[in-house]
Amino acid sequence: MTMLIELDGDNRASLRRLFDGYPYVHGSIAAVIEGGMGRAFADAQEEPCVALAVLDFRFLAGDPLHANAPLLFKQLQPGNVVVAPTPAWRQLVAATYPNALAVYRREAFQAEQFDVDQLKKFCQALPGGFELRQVRPDEVAQFATDLAPASGQVCLRRFFRSGWRGEIRDRDSAAT
Repeated sequence: MTMLIELDGDNRASLRRLFDGYPYVHGSIAAVIEGGMGRAFADAQEEPCVALAVLDFRFLAGDPLHANAPLLFKQLQPGNVVVAPTPAWRQLVAATYPNALAVYRREAFQAEQFDVDQLKKFCQALPGGFELRQVRPDEVAQFATDLAPASGQVCLRRFFRSGWRGEIRDRDSAAT
């Protein structure tokens, strides 16, 4: 009997082909596949036929007609927001949860290609003594404190969900 497996952050590259061409959420999907955020489930490690990426939303992928597709629904809970990327996936979700769905229309947008050269120019233009670097997980609490030292109103959960994990830091102080 086939079961779903959770793929750890270092072993999600096999999901790339299932999510290739996923509409409008390339950044979210990339965050899951690259292991930086979220969770990922699939019916196989090496050559999965179906998968589920979990962030704030649940993203279905693969072949909705495959025998293992219904296994993905065991990972869903009432209230989850599920993205069904194709008419076939939408039909399967509707058939699995008859009279239990609330459809939310969302505005689709397509981001342009990320401009690495522009980022390099930005880094070169920083004043002396400043650097742009990725925030490491062990630095998140301090980073959040630096963002809101007086009020403490930075939500770490929201910080991780936002996808922004960089900072401009003065090399000589803790201020960001």
